[in-house]
Amino acid sequence: MLYSMTGFGKSEATIQDKLVSIEIRTLNSKGFDCNVRLPNYLREKELLIRNHLKDELVRGKIDVFIHVELPDELQAHAINQTIAKTYALEIQELANSLQISTHNLLQTVLKLPNVLSVPEESLDEQEWDEMEKLIYEAASRVNDFREKEGDKTEEMLQQAIELIRSELKQIENFEQERIVTIKERIQKHIEQHVDVNLIDENRLEQELVYYIEKYDLSEEKMRLNAHLDHFNELLHDESTIAKGKKLNFVSQEIGREINTIGSKANHAEIQRHVVVMKDNLEQIKEQLANSL
Repeated sequence: MLYSMTGFGKSEATIQDKLVSIEIRTLNSKGFDCNVRLPNYLREKELLIRNHLKDELVRGKIDVFIHVELPDELQAHAINQTIAKTYALEIQELANSLQISTHNLLQTVLKLPNVLSVPEESLDEQEWDEMEKLIYEAASRVNDFREKEGDKTEEMLQQAIELIRSELKQIENFEQERIVTIKERIQKHIEQHVDVNLIDENRLEQELVYYIEKYDLSEEKMRLNAHLDHFNELLHDESTIAKGKKLNFVSQEIGREINTIGSKANHAEIQRHVVVMKDNLEQIKEQLANSL
């Protein structure tokens, strides 16, 4: 099973008369990059929230939004009348001495520091326990989303791997023709530049065998098939959900073998199959960039 790094999850509940909404969005990233936006009174729990999400979501660029809507009695602003009266009297005295109007005195006083205050919020353990459950619920929904996206990605990866294997198999149809072509090309080149009476046929045959062996693709094909098998094993490994990095490493090994086959091909039809294999490999790498 493969998981995407792209995900979304949301959970809501009323906790102690507060409407709590938690929203988590994730995108691809090389590591765990978490940005948490939450009310000030929850700031003490930020590290704990990050640790929860690290365990649950493992990797990705993660944005977390925690919104708490307070009941009306906690949203109301209280007026500190003592401070307000002090400001008003001092402003009135100053205005009188300067002989200016105090027409907007009340509005001015209400804007001054400490005149209006909001009751301080506090977090008790029962409220946090309920909120913690909401965080896990939102993270679980993110993973459900990631799993669905990962299923689509897994199917695409499987198809691309099988297409590479198919192209590799078709190369075999041209190998014998390729060897004969290379041998004829070398012999023709020698005949054009060397006196045939001076050629040692046994030595020439040995050199041809040595030269053609350098173009043999058997080892590269064997290793490529082994890497394709390894990729499939990892792809269907149920013991871990975070396998994107490992699959990427294997895809790099697949690329090395395809490139070597291309450099040794010396045959137009084989090169065409190599191009198709490279195209499928690029699709694999693009999908793995967004896989957990």
